[in-house]
Amino acid sequence: MDIHADASPAPLAPGSPGAGHEAVPDRDLSRPAMAWLWGGILLMLAVVVSIGSVLTWRSLQRSANRIVCFGDSLTACGGYGGRFPDYLALALPDYEVINRGVGGDTLERAVKRFQGDVIELHPKVVLIELGANDWHRNERPIEALRQDLEDIVSRAKYNGMEVILLGVFGDQLDAEGTITEKQYEEKEAFGQAILKMEREIAKKYDCPHIENIQYEISADRERYWESKNHPNADGNRLVAQRILPVLKEVLEKIKAREAGDAGK
Repeated sequence: MDIHADASPAPLAPGSPGAGHEAVPDRDLSRPAMAWLWGGILLMLAVVVSIGSVLTWRSLQRSANRIVCFGDSLTACGGYGGRFPDYLALALPDYEVINRGVGGDTLERAVKRFQGDVIELHPKVVLIELGANDWHRNERPIEALRQDLEDIVSRAKYNGMEVILLGVFGDQLDAEGTITEKQYEEKEAFGQAILKMEREIAKKYDCPHIENIQYEISADRERYWESKNHPNADGNRLVAQRILPVLKEVLEKIKAREAGDAGK
């Protein structure tokens, strides 16, 4: 039997479901369904916001006690556990010490990575150890180095960080324990110019400046150096010991300031 599109439906038999009754129209479920849908979306958004707030709070809590060591291979060398930031972390268990040392880095290159490696971490303190490779290469004038270092320090200060400048130029102890001037080979004048620049920037921005962090190890190459230019783990331990008192003083200064702000 062929079924035609215009065929009329067969009449309902008496007593069959629907016979003798008016057809009941389907209920309009669109409004309740939409209400449930929007309610679910709002609930999910509330959960996401709550989780985000908790993560943000935890991140802020971590950054509240964060220290970044920003430098070149002198910050990165020594092997795992033997870098000077590693020793600082051991001495300061209540703080998160992050190592952002990059071998071969110059002031020019450091400026470009300062945003991601330091500013976005929101540390309380940044230790800046740069300039050795600029001295080794001797490719750019002291005015260019000054502009780069001042750019880094001023941005750190603008973002609320305390700054400690770490230098490799300045006096040293000789093998007999006598204080002597560090020798800079054929680039004596350039090394002195970098030291003078560091002193002036530290004074301008009111930040501590630790001259020659290798003060105790410069003359003892056999005991404290793994190569001509890089201290070993024992050398870095002494570097950290030279830095630590100044760093602790800065951290106490921060604590006192925050306690004063909290009491207002």
